[in-house]
Amino acid sequence: MSRFRHQHNWNEFRWENEIRRDERRINCYFAELASCIDLPGEEEIIAGLIAENTDLVPTVSEGNPGPLRGWSYLVPHDEEEEDEDYSARRPEQAVINLLDSMACQWNMAWVCEPVPETIPAGLGISCAFGKLLARMADFADADGNADKGLKITLGKRTIADLNELADALKFIAANHPALRELALKHLENLAQILDRVISLLSAAKKE
Repeated sequence: MSRFRHQHNWNEFRWENEIRRDERRINCYFAELASCIDLPGEEEIIAGLIAENTDLVPTVSEGNPGPLRGWSYLVPHDEEEEDEDYSARRPEQAVINLLDSMACQWNMAWVCEPVPETIPAGLGISCAFGKLLARMADFADADGNADKGLKITLGKRTIADLNELADALKFIAANHPALRELALKHLENLAQILDRVISLLSAAKKE
């Protein structure tokens, strides 16, 4: 969550706008990656292409030397930050560990499933797990490290990502018998996680 670390006193609507811009930057990054991959300085090339669109230059970078400084996807991290033991400071580490385990279970089951029809939906669920893991980690990290507006925005985003993943798993359960049991098990776990996130969000709104 380092790309949001230096902003304070924003309301949730401004945070929502910034997160939407952040996701557009991610989409732009991967759209440009195919044509730049393995080129010398590919990260700098992509950063330059993104910076050409002023709407994609993050607000968090204003006043910094580089146009995308502070955006964690394009800026190298300090080794100390990468090696930090996050489990010691994340109050919801158990939830993150559960999601990580669920994602691993899904990926192993999906790659072993020979039915070609499951490929697009299965890949989409793998991506949805990755997105949800990152969002839940940001939401957990926001405890004590972010303002109220950011915490609420991340909570709402986490709930939306949970519902998106649940819808995809319901489709699998209804249409692919070989994966139905695992999909239903994951749906039960997601319902419990959703209840926990809703509780955390309600508490954040009362702070």
